[in-house]
Amino acid sequence: MTPEDVRRETDKSPRWHRWLWFVLFWLAGVGMVGAVALTLRLVLVG
Repeated sequence: MTPEDVRRETDKSPRWHRWLWFVLFWLAGVGMVGAVALTLRLVLVG
């Protein structure tokens, strides 16, 4: 799959589709950071 194909596919997908992926990745990232922070806090406090 060439970059041109990827660009064409991206253009075909609606704008909300891209935002949905962005939000999902953002939530996953925040969730992972939060889980690590919580684990560290429990380890340090406990």
